[in-house]
Amino acid sequence: MVLCFIPRMRLFAPILAGSVKLSFRKFLLYDSIALTLFTAVYLTVGIIFNKSLEKLITKTKGLQNIVFFAAVFLIAIIVIVLVPRKKKDHKG
Repeated sequence: MVLCFIPRMRLFAPILAGSVKLSFRKFLLYDSIALTLFTAVYLTVGIIFNKSLEKLITKTKGLQNIVFFAAVFLIAIIVIVLVPRKKKDHKG
């Protein structure tokens, strides 16, 4: 059951079950329980993340325009500074 929650170790569960001579029915039972828990945990984490992300987005709605114009201003400054330097480098 523990191998289900460790990344990239899930593939070793059948090998381990076979090496300890675990019956197929027991393996299937434990694997089903582990997958059910795995799915429930990750769905719960996803739902919690989604709700917290929605709250964060609604809090930052007012800052959206400010961030956009600041990004445009920053890009404009970078273009104004870098373009003349490249032209001078090619001529000289």
